[in-house]
Amino acid sequence: MRFLSIASTTLALSALLTLAGCSSYQFESNADPENFKRYFGERNIDVYMNDETPDRAFKLLSIVTGESCQAAKNQPPANASDAKQALRSEAYRFKADAVVYTQCFDLSSRSDNYCYSKMACFGQAVGWQN
Repeated sequence: MRFLSIASTTLALSALLTLAGCSSYQFESNADPENFKRYFGERNIDVYMNDETPDRAFKLLSIVTGESCQAAKNQPPANASDAKQALRSEAYRFKADAVVYTQCFDLSSRSDNYCYSKMACFGQAVGWQN
């Protein structure tokens, strides 16, 4: 019985010392908060295809492009979804609210030496007007 009491006391003391040792540890990360803002900000940029028109007034900020490239045979083929995400990234640089008049093209038949397949999207980065 006395042995059990000593063992549990020793275990509790060890746990307490371990936790106390970690309490002064400061966590530092190399993750840049700006990257988080950019990632989640890009997701809020709407992409309107050429046949869609937003129901809000807007002003042109810039022409933007986005590409998807299959750089190796064992990678998935280039696709419009990745090209549109690259388009959003480019539009984010201009603080755009949306990309309008977007058109995507399969450029695989014109692929260069670097891409096995290629998809490109073009559009206009715009900001909403009040």
